Amino acid sequence: MNQVSPRRKKRYIERISAAFADGFTRRLACRVAKLNHATFYRWMASDTEFRELVLALETKHAKKREWHRWWTHPFRGKRPPRKPGDNAAYPPTRFDLPPWTRYQDAFLRRSQRPLKLRWVR
Repeated sequence: MNQVSPRRKKRYIERISAAFADGFTRRLACRVAKLNHATFYRWMASDTEFRELVLALETKHAKKREWHRWWTHPFRGKRPPRKPGDNAAYPPTRFDLPPWTRYQDAFLRRSQRPLKLRWVR
């Protein structure tokens, strides 16, 4: 296995701690630090100092991370899902409509539908 020099590992740790301070998760912190996540977890398993540092940073910046998760959530500012398992970004399926009905005719109001251009003689 390739060993990382202590100097280089220190640079990675500085980048990871800066990413945790910005509210990133472990995966995103590894991406920001340009470190493979498998290496990150290998260091977590083998190096107790590194593990303690990461856990301390996570608990210290937990509120920032929760805010970051809220900020990047797909439903932020939108209606939440109607039922568990539903996705609010997609309209409900209408089985009572014939299959050739377009989405625009089924779900949009007349004022929202695109104009149909017709040739006038």
